[in-house]
Amino acid sequence: MENAQSKEAKILRIQCRDDVNETTPIAKRKYTLTFSKSIPELNLTIGLDYFNKDDSDAIRAEWKPLESSYSLNLYCNVGNKWPESFACIRYEVFVTVIPCILQAIKYSEKELFEQNPDLNYAPIYVSFKSSYMEFNQQEYWNRPCDYEIIEFVKLE
Repeated sequence: MENAQSKEAKILRIQCRDDVNETTPIAKRKYTLTFSKSIPELNLTIGLDYFNKDDSDAIRAEWKPLESSYSLNLYCNVGNKWPESFACIRYEVFVTVIPCILQAIKYSEKELFEQNPDLNYAPIYVSFKSSYMEFNQQEYWNRPCDYEIIEFVKLE
């Protein structure tokens, strides 16, 4: 996705599954995010389980209990079956789209953040999974309050 941090409107398709509503649950809330490389379109599925578990291009996220609050954890499959040069490209693509993904979660979950303001200060951890050590790592990506909400064209 080109220029993922641009302030231009992007298309966001949101699907809620299972018994997830705008504010509950938090602890079992899971996100599956897919994106198109050719147009600025994100697909966000919110549920109690991940959607389309076989999609290695999807970014998955969940809220995990952390002491008296939560952390937001994202998971990216950089790859185990591809050459290292391709894993490097995948890593760079994920790093480029993650800010937009976080903005999409904030945008789509406005009510969750309003009802649970402490979630704005939850640490964000991104786990990159790969058989190549330089890409197999966990990174701290600040907090949701550090990401501004951008406008999306919301499709349901």
